[in-house]
Amino acid sequence: MKYSILFSVFFLSLSTWSQIHFNSSKANQQWGQYYNTFQFSNKFSLQSDIGYRCGNGIQNPLTKLIRTGLYYTINSHFKTGVGYAKFDSYENTERIKEENRLYLEVSYKSQLKSKKIKFDQRFRLEERMFSTSFSNYNQTRLRYLFSTNIELWKSKSENQRLIFIQTNELFYFFSNNSSQNNFEQLRMIFGIGYQPTKNLTFALNYNSQYNLNLSKNKIYETNVFWLTIRHTINYKLFNRTKDKSQ
Repeated sequence: MKYSILFSVFFLSLSTWSQIHFNSSKANQQWGQYYNTFQFSNKFSLQSDIGYRCGNGIQNPLTKLIRTGLYYTINSHFKTGVGYAKFDSYENTERIKEENRLYLEVSYKSQLKSKKIKFDQRFRLEERMFSTSFSNYNQTRLRYLFSTNIELWKSKSENQRLIFIQTNELFYFFSNNSSQNNFEQLRMIFGIGYQPTKNLTFALNYNSQYNLNLSKNKIYETNVFWLTIRHTINYKLFNRTKDKSQ
């Protein structure tokens, strides 16, 4: 818990410093995202998600995304994965930029003895390939995520839970000119999640996001309301259910 607080203080300090040294611009967005984990075995799984981001009403898209990756569970703490993602960016309902993305990640999970507080850390390396009507270019980016989940309530059967979610994520991109390497984006996320079953979680999150643009000496501050659905399908359970129905 103390590490989550320390990271939050660090992120708040960094965002405050950025606002002092850069011109700022503010906006509001709404995001919706569905995450699916298909568990093939105890070791392998396919993790995918689709998302929709809009700014001025759901009919005005800003970004549409789809992502999928193959993951290998090393042990109860470590997991690694490799995958592909596609992002389309829009302006006035017209697509203005296409991004194809390859990524490699390593994650680490831990928890307190009470099991009521859980921690997630993730390093993700991305190779981003952009295409616009004017040019094509690539960018390499590193992301670090630190998340804390706190159990607020659980049913007597322990199948239903209410959780508090606090996540910090830092984005750093690399360029050919080392002097231009910089922190690109910060995310500070606070949310409440409800688990009707252990394999399904609905969460409503608030994301305070900061994007830095050194070339324009500007910081873009975005308030994001983010609805997420996380769904896990266990292949063995699926097969068992199917067999009973036959």
